Amino acid sequence: MLVDVAEQYKNLLIKNGQFDRARQFFEAMVKQHPDHAYPFHLLGELFLLENELELAADAFRRAISIDSRLMTAYLPLVHI
Repeated sequence: MLVDVAEQYKNLLIKNGQFDRARQFFEAMVKQHPDHAYPFHLLGELFLLENELELAADAFRRAISIDSRLMTAYLPLVHI
């Protein structure tokens, strides 16, 4: 449930060009759920869109360190 809502919210904010608001939301999610990989993954996707490649790579690596089975976090690292 958390994943679905977060993904939908990310898409809505990005579609409307609200990158700063999306960043604040996902940084808050990461602080509230530091043991969940997916918020880090979403933050990494946002950093990619903002061309913040080092921050994106760090976020994806953090997601992988929490859940090594989160395959969607590996793929972006190949392109960074």
